[in-house]
Amino acid sequence: MANVKSYANFNTVTFQGRVSNVDLVDGKYGEFLAITVLTNVQDDNTVSVVYNDSSKGTRSLYDGGNLPVGRQVTIVGHLAGVSETYFDKKSGQTMMRKRPQITLVDVCIPKGGLGPMPKERIDAAPRQGMVVTTSAPKEAPVDKTPELAATAPKPYGENNVDSNGFPQF
Repeated sequence: MANVKSYANFNTVTFQGRVSNVDLVDGKYGEFLAITVLTNVQDDNTVSVVYNDSSKGTRSLYDGGNLPVGRQVTIVGHLAGVSETYFDKKSGQTMMRKRPQITLVDVCIPKGGLGPMPKERIDAAPRQGMVVTTSAPKEAPVDKTPELAATAPKPYGENNVDSNGFPQF
């Protein structure tokens, strides 16, 4: 049993939360995005979900301003680790994180995974194709009410009745 290699299981997880931080990092193999998403696991227990992404799709979202802090996203990835502590090189001590951190690899935002933008972002910058007016809107034209006839016709069947008072059709 000592020679048996332990491989990672297929631990795929899905999280929905809000973007907390996005940094463009110049790494050893080129630029990538270091992304943090905050999600509530139960009640007010918040965890940080962190991952790195160098895909063109996510980069185009970031470059276009469509991945701002506060945007709701759904992400799917493979679980790489969970931690509550980190080693602080400056002090040489192990420190507690502000909130537990889940690290993912091979992350994607599935179709339909982009949720609402934060209100500040929607109000601050109009998206392409939106019509923005800066002046008060003009009043819409209103048609005049037609004049009613002085004498309205009698309801159907009231003019023609038989000897018993039943309407004739």
